[in-house]
Amino acid sequence: MTSEERLENVEYELTRVKRGVKRRNRQHLIAMLVVAGVAFLLALYPRTWVQDPKDLFCARELILKVVRAQEFILEDEDGEVCATLGAGADGSALLLKDENGKPRVTLCASKDGPILRLYDENGNARATLGAFKDGSVLGLFDENEKASATLSLNKDGPILRLSGPNGKVSWQAP
Repeated sequence: MTSEERLENVEYELTRVKRGVKRRNRQHLIAMLVVAGVAFLLALYPRTWVQDPKDLFCARELILKVVRAQEFILEDEDGEVCATLGAGADGSALLLKDENGKPRVTLCASKDGPILRLYDENGNARATLGAFKDGSVLGLFDENEKASATLSLNKDGPILRLSGPNGKVSWQAP
């Protein structure tokens, strides 16, 4: 084969590849437009497609009711529990754990009020924030979970307490 023949073969193959790429791009564009159009129609007219909400083809119902449970458990790829979300008679709670399985954050919502609790790497509570009917409280704790500083607010006003390592109040205002 001469150089010209080889060059013609390369040009021919390049032209075929370009046509194939254009064709695939056109097909992808058409597919995306069809999917976007269907999604738009389902969002615009969600109830006109299927009248029975229990029908599996009713897209809106499937999107709105993906999962319904009293407790969710989130696991990592090794099957270790990373987080739980649950609801019970006393309220609901979210627990987040670190990579060692220690609790790091809890958020509870009960009839008494919401509580956010933060934990250190050993699983000891180090900070708490709560809002209740009669007031709110912010507590900071040492590594032994003894209150070191507490700021609370109730109907009588704010109170700030600082405690020593023995847990006894060393300063308070008012």
